[in-house]
Amino acid sequence: MAEETGKPPGWRRSIVRIFLCLGLAAILSQFFRSATGVIAPDLMRDLSLSASQMGLLTAAFFITFAITQIPTGILLDRYGSRLTIAGTMLFAVAGSVVFYLAQTYWHVVIARTLIGIGCAGVMMGAFAVLARWFDARSFTMTIGWMIALSNGGNLLATTPMALATEAIGWRGTYLVMAIVTLLVVIGVLLGVRDAPPGHKFLTRRSESGADIIGGLKAVFRNPQLPYVLAISAVTYACTITMLGLWAAPFLHDVYGLDGVQRGNILLGMGLTIIAGTLIYGPLDRRFPSRRRLVLLGGGGSTLCLALLAVFTEAGLWVVGSLLIVFTLFNTYNVLTVSHGRTLFADHLVGRGMTTVNIAVQTGAALVQMGSGVLIGLVAALAPGMPDMPYRALFAALAIVSALALAYYARAEDRIPTPLS
Repeated sequence: MAEETGKPPGWRRSIVRIFLCLGLAAILSQFFRSATGVIAPDLMRDLSLSASQMGLLTAAFFITFAITQIPTGILLDRYGSRLTIAGTMLFAVAGSVVFYLAQTYWHVVIARTLIGIGCAGVMMGAFAVLARWFDARSFTMTIGWMIALSNGGNLLATTPMALATEAIGWRGTYLVMAIVTLLVVIGVLLGVRDAPPGHKFLTRRSESGADIIGGLKAVFRNPQLPYVLAISAVTYACTITMLGLWAAPFLHDVYGLDGVQRGNILLGMGLTIIAGTLIYGPLDRRFPSRRRLVLLGGGGSTLCLALLAVFTEAGLWVVGSLLIVFTLFNTYNVLTVSHGRTLFADHLVGRGMTTVNIAVQTGAALVQMGSGVLIGLVAALAPGMPDMPYRALFAALAIVSALALAYYARAEDRIPTPLS
């Protein structure tokens, strides 16, 4: 974790406790985002789901997540992260129970929707807390550590999820996660503090309705916001569409891998996400241009997608390596989060960061729904050719990523300084 000097006694102990409590909540949020990936073939079999239904099921989390971002941002600025995260995560508890009990397609859609509400404030709430406990110079590295820790949830959603499903079924796994989530809610309530002693957030005045609306207007009027929104809408969408939805079915349909074998490759992807976030944080402090670093990372991940489209049947070692390298490059979203933070004043952090997160979650939802439609359409047009739907998917993601990077290249550069 980033070093801070000149802090009062007990600061380090407090921030370690807060970081771990928020990190556990973030791990759960990431787990729930990706949890349907490795069990997608099982869900499609047990509930008789089509590819488009699977895409909508997975996207339900992100649709709800996006819709709730503005009210979540208002809650974060008004009541703080501790109460907002703990309160909303109770919906994730309820959603996990519904998933355990689900018998139909719409049951699991409702479950994913509730879980989406429950996770809506976790990451941005954590970032808001870290923005108050750490100075701006350390922010990118600190959120890099938080994102890296949170991606433990992606790891849990790979081989461990596959093993748990083999042992107690996907229903039993979700029941266990409901209990775990409830325990984390208690931990957040007891362990998190929204700001260090003496911080102005603790003595803030309550905002009126006019203040809230004025703050939202200030956020949306920022001329640099569209560039950050565009790149934010694509980078995470590509990662979660691969890791959380189609990588496992691709490995099953084209290479015939079973649940644990699929989980092992997804585990590798999850590990490189953690590595990437830890690499980009220090690079951000040393690289002379944040925008150029984003373009380099995005260019690398886009190239991997293009190569996957061409070499879909080149062999398991080739495609497995490309999937893993793709996730390594594509973790540059830690830089776009930090770029977004520089656009907003302290009292607008909650609303500003959740606005950026609207783009993240909306992009994920749209790409996942669109991917389901695309795969279903190509499968119908090319029966007996299991690789063709995935070639089309990889090519489409590469094109979308390239377009977003081209637009972001016009953004004002934010060279990391003590103020950004």
